[in-house]
Amino acid sequence: MNTNFNNAHALFVVDAPRSYDDLKGRQQEFVHMMYEAGFTGDTIRRPELKAVYTAANHGASFPWPSWLTGDKTRRCNRGVFYIPELAEYASNHAPDEEDSGAARPAAVIEDDPQVDVEAQAFAEIS
Repeated sequence: MNTNFNNAHALFVVDAPRSYDDLKGRQQEFVHMMYEAGFTGDTIRRPELKAVYTAANHGASFPWPSWLTGDKTRRCNRGVFYIPELAEYASNHAPDEEDSGAARPAAVIEDDPQVDVEAQAFAEIS
């Protein structure tokens, strides 16, 4: 998402010192959930925030992120919240095992009753 501060709240401060390490445990947990939902930028819109919150509350009582939505210094546009901690977390997060080139299990070929057993065995070992 493009960072556009044209309609920012009067109290919005883009240069405020904000760090992922300064967030509390629940706040960091919410940042993790946003990252897992595919968000990596420094802003998030209210509908996206609501979707992450709704997914987090499937049986649990996770609090609404008022630390983000109620803080006028984070309101960079109407319904858009500035969260550089998410971008910081995304840039520092280790890539998944699939992305790291680690050893992967060999592909398994399903048994097909229409295929010759010897040909299938040969295909599995080659």
